[in-house]
Amino acid sequence: MAHPHAEGTTSQNSPSGDDQAREHLFSDSSIFQPHRRNYLLPISWISSPNQAPETPTYSPKPHGETLEQEEAKFQLSFRLPLLTGVFEGPNRLWFGYTQLAFWQMYNTDESSPFREINFEPEIFLTHDLDWELGPGQLELITIGYNHESNGREEPFSRSWNRIKAGAVYRTDNWTLTLEPWYRLKPSRAEDDNPDIDRYLGYGEFNAVYNPAGTHALGITLMNNLRDEQNRTSVALNWSFPISGSIKAHVQYYNGYGESLIDYNERTHRIGLGFSLNDWL
Repeated sequence: MAHPHAEGTTSQNSPSGDDQAREHLFSDSSIFQPHRRNYLLPISWISSPNQAPETPTYSPKPHGETLEQEEAKFQLSFRLPLLTGVFEGPNRLWFGYTQLAFWQMYNTDESSPFREINFEPEIFLTHDLDWELGPGQLELITIGYNHESNGREEPFSRSWNRIKAGAVYRTDNWTLTLEPWYRLKPSRAEDDNPDIDRYLGYGEFNAVYNPAGTHALGITLMNNLRDEQNRTSVALNWSFPISGSIKAHVQYYNGYGESLIDYNERTHRIGLGFSLNDWL
């Protein structure tokens, strides 16, 4: 969600009229940037792997292999600016892509399969605010369309589409984000996971404490906002520099929705590894 401002220069040879507007609109359109965290956790332990996922749509179905508690987990995430100067003011349109993988790397008896891969493309618009508010700034707001799926066949297929909004508030040491979403529900016959809102709720809150760019401690919270069968999920991420841009990374997850295949199964995981950036 970083938000580089569009920059423009003028000179005697600079284009004018439609050509100038076109250059501004498509400026920086080939620059890949980090989106969410990029990390590799080669050592990861999960308390109780879900051997037979199920949803209200699909009855329990065992994986094709017996899952082990130890596995690798990694995430790749980037974004690409598509349009700058959209409408009026400091706006930018982005394409984002995140891929989260769970790899049974140590399960050699089962040929070390990938247990689950989640694919998350999105299109979103950012608007820079930079409003002074209390000790920091309300930096920007976002809105966009988000798709997430695991690309698998029935009965392991999971997917959902959302309209997501967001706001980023930053101080010297803290970055806070609130990201509500609205699920675009398909017909019941085409819904792989009709009760996903009951587990993941309608948004998430993120906070990162990062004094002077050294150690970074982040927390992500989700809650389904229900009086009965209330469910909370929490992720903790701690990272610190060890060599150049490489950071040591410790991650803990307790809750639902760590992966789509287990959106309705509580997960307890601890992982150790490396990351490249401290974003959410």
